[in-house]
Amino acid sequence: MNWQYIEPWLQLSLISGLGPKRQKQLINKLGNPQTIISLPKETLAKKTSVKLADRIHSYLHNPDTQKQLKVTHQWVDASPQHHIITLDDPSYPEQLKTIADPPLVLYIYGDPHLLSDPQIAVVGSRQPTLHGKKIARQITQELCKSGLVITSGIALGIDAIAHQTTVSQKGQTIALLGTGIDQVYPRQNQQLFADITNNGALVSEFPLGTPPAPGHFPKRNRLIAGLSLGTVVIEAAVASGSLITAKLALEQGREVFAVPGPVASPLSRGCHQLIREGAILTENARHIIEELQPLLKTYLKDNPILLNYDEKSEENCVQNHPPSWQAIHSVIGYDIVSTDELMNYISMEYEQLLQLLTEMEIAGVIQAVSGGYQRN
Repeated sequence: MNWQYIEPWLQLSLISGLGPKRQKQLINKLGNPQTIISLPKETLAKKTSVKLADRIHSYLHNPDTQKQLKVTHQWVDASPQHHIITLDDPSYPEQLKTIADPPLVLYIYGDPHLLSDPQIAVVGSRQPTLHGKKIARQITQELCKSGLVITSGIALGIDAIAHQTTVSQKGQTIALLGTGIDQVYPRQNQQLFADITNNGALVSEFPLGTPPAPGHFPKRNRLIAGLSLGTVVIEAAVASGSLITAKLALEQGREVFAVPGPVASPLSRGCHQLIREGAILTENARHIIEELQPLLKTYLKDNPILLNYDEKSEENCVQNHPPSWQAIHSVIGYDIVSTDELMNYISMEYEQLLQLLTEMEIAGVIQAVSGGYQRN
């Protein structure tokens, strides 16, 4: 890694109040970061503005600047898994360059080349239902089997499930952070952070030491959407970070896939809203891969994505069992159904129903939850 080349990029990226879009505009107007930070203050003021020239030179002469650069240099030297890539680096992902405000630098802990592989983002609620967790695992497993990289934001809930499922499948996953690359947030995912560095990459645009803050996560979400060919949303409230990611994906010209759910559930409303606005109604990985096949072919001309979706429907899971099982299964959905409600639909003795429910639960077809039963 050429530190002398990277340092000016870092310096420009660290200037307070100068976001990626403005940084990119400066580079397009004045040349590379080395040129920009080397310009005399008066010359810079003439080419931009007095206020901006003051801000840049104030930063360059701030003692904290050299401290931050030193800490960053030490972090890079601490491990061969620590990387910084700049916007003009050949390994900077082309997919991310197409968004309006790509970061000048990316801090990466893991495999930097993975960022250029075809990715699908999987996002959703931080407090998913049992059904949401199941769907997240199923879709993620099938996407992994097809050779796609799974990208998410390592938040609690669906994000973490997507990463964990990928790791368990020995797939590859990328986690975008809303903090510095050296921060673990949320703390509950500490082991997951370690697992991802061995099965993919942690990525951040924020300087080392940056703590979590509410404004950081929408910025992170644009990178989740920007790196991915498409974004899958599994359970999301109307006002949620997942919907922000989905809407950013639409703005960036990416596909959005939304998994529908029970109409009465608040966690279905965000996905249903996306579907009304044009997102692709999605029930399984096949829907996603088939929709993205033209794009995937451009990435993998000589190594086509394998389509490994299991075509057996959920209804077929009980087709070899007694009619009584099929009758119960047809009534029990993903909403919770009580035994009293089941008795209203099924003609059998209460004791016989309980016996069959126990057998179906042992077989993994349904599960007992607070208030009744639902499909597993």
